[in-house]
Amino acid sequence: LYVPFEIPLTEEFLNKYSVAYINDVHSFDNDYDGEIDDTKVELIYIKSGKLKANYPYLIRTNDVANREWTLELQNTTLYPAEENQIKCSSVFTEYKVTGTYRPMTIAELDGALTVSTKGAWQPSSSGLKAFRLYLTMENLDGSYVVVEPNMTIRMYVRGEEETTGIVGTEFNTNGEELIFDLQGRRVLEPKKGGLYIINGKKVLVK
Repeated sequence: LYVPFEIPLTEEFLNKYSVAYINDVHSFDNDYDGEIDDTKVELIYIKSGKLKANYPYLIRTNDVANREWTLELQNTTLYPAEENQIKCSSVFTEYKVTGTYRPMTIAELDGALTVSTKGAWQPSSSGLKAFRLYLTMENLDGSYVVVEPNMTIRMYVRGEEETTGIVGTEFNTNGEELIFDLQGRRVLEPKKGGLYIINGKKVLVK
């Protein structure tokens, strides 16, 4: 969500949608080989006040069957439409989330990630519509960030990881499944009959 006007967070709006802003990016070296293999984007819900103009937010419908809604605003100020960017950095990489008011082609998004319908940052396969966001990465040592076609960076909402003691939407960037026991410990070889958290979901291994 990226618009040139403020949106008041009324009860009607919050019943229809959940909105969050990007708070931080976390990176992990799970196998301790000196290479970052896990990254996650932390979000924080906004449940009161208003959404700023020209600021990138993540929005999710609470009613999949009725996703579209006409929002009528009165006495609204229309701000100059301009790209705005927020930045988060790990020790090695700077992550930039940019809002845009114009459509972008796949070629223009080379090396960037967009939000997929699964709620993750992934390389775009169809370009980007207007009023949307895209994410770019720059290594702080000047080296080039290689964006693989299957690269996925998932997101999680701060506080929602407390249910199981781990981040429910933990993810990685190399296509490997992440498996945890119910105590939040990483498991490399799950046993048959055991209950595990695999890519954020409880799974009984058969």
